[in-house]
Amino acid sequence: MIDNKLWEPFRLKKTILSNRLVMAPLTRSRGNADGTVGDFASIYYAQRATMGLIISEATHVSLSGQGFLNAPGIYSEKQMNSWKPVIQAVHSLGGHMFMQLIHNGRMVHPANTIDNHIGLAPSAIAPENSTAHTVEGRKPYPIPIPMTISDINTVINDFSHSAKMSILAGADGVEVHGANGYLLHQFMGVNSNVRTDEYGGNIENRARLSLEVVKKTCDEIGSQRVGFRISPHGPKDLSIDEGKQIKEFYHYLVNKLNNFNLAYLHVLDYGFENEVINDIVDTYKGTIILNKANRPLDELTEPLESKKADLIAVGHWAISNPDLVYRLQNNKELNKLNYNTLYGGGNVGNLAMPTEGYIDYPTIEDIDVKNI
Repeated sequence: MIDNKLWEPFRLKKTILSNRLVMAPLTRSRGNADGTVGDFASIYYAQRATMGLIISEATHVSLSGQGFLNAPGIYSEKQMNSWKPVIQAVHSLGGHMFMQLIHNGRMVHPANTIDNHIGLAPSAIAPENSTAHTVEGRKPYPIPIPMTISDINTVINDFSHSAKMSILAGADGVEVHGANGYLLHQFMGVNSNVRTDEYGGNIENRARLSLEVVKKTCDEIGSQRVGFRISPHGPKDLSIDEGKQIKEFYHYLVNKLNNFNLAYLHVLDYGFENEVINDIVDTYKGTIILNKANRPLDELTEPLESKKADLIAVGHWAISNPDLVYRLQNNKELNKLNYNTLYGGGNVGNLAMPTEGYIDYPTIEDIDVKNI
């Protein structure tokens, strides 16, 4: 049985979570062409409402920020209204939900977008170690368009606008995505950002856009409704290198984030930079959500026990086990993830069977009934 501390209620600012287990943001590529959320999302998220907190799939803040195939947005009134029943379904079962806000930046292939656009980025440098999932298979990302100061100001406003729309949709808060190789993370990298203006070069400049987005978003909806996600030194396929001063970079960024009194800092730990992660944990003064990649189940609660984290985020286990909380509390075997249905419902872009691998993973109750 998982350590009891995981099942303790937790106060996340004004929100009382029933436990310390968090559903990580997980792209599922089951949205509609107009950026509205898919028809089965209410069922999908409601099935997982026993998690202490649900963080939505990455949700685009603008058309220019769209990069995933069939991914939803939260910048138009139509999109906002499509999210309302999803969030209401989670709330009706006692759950809580933050929307993750994303701009893909250079991680865009025209084949995956409504208007066939090329991505924006700090500099005209394509990701060197990554390719895009498209309906025609994997393809290299094109060289992105370097952003002007006007473009940067637009993005800052897009994040705050989408935060406002998220609250109007009923969300408990938003998570600003500063990780995983997307736009804000691209500004942090010394290999992805070679600007010579106030948004490039030294540590302060490379952190500037993230801090400005956070400030504007906090001004719009209140800091206690805002979280921020980071992923120091991710895998090679993210194509982001924060440089030899990576520890100093994140120390500066996290120390500045302390000034906002955020809902939380969400740290994705790939296991490459223990010294950096430890410094982040020591530096940040608020709530930390830790998502430790590829850890075995018997180490799930170690960050709680060692006081490195306040909340624990899980991804693939939450996808394949809608009743994950019950299974962990009762030492039940977990369903295995079907990797072939992670995105779309089969092959990439195939929405003919959008429920497959989405809302059809069995609960323990389903299995017990079947075995009667």
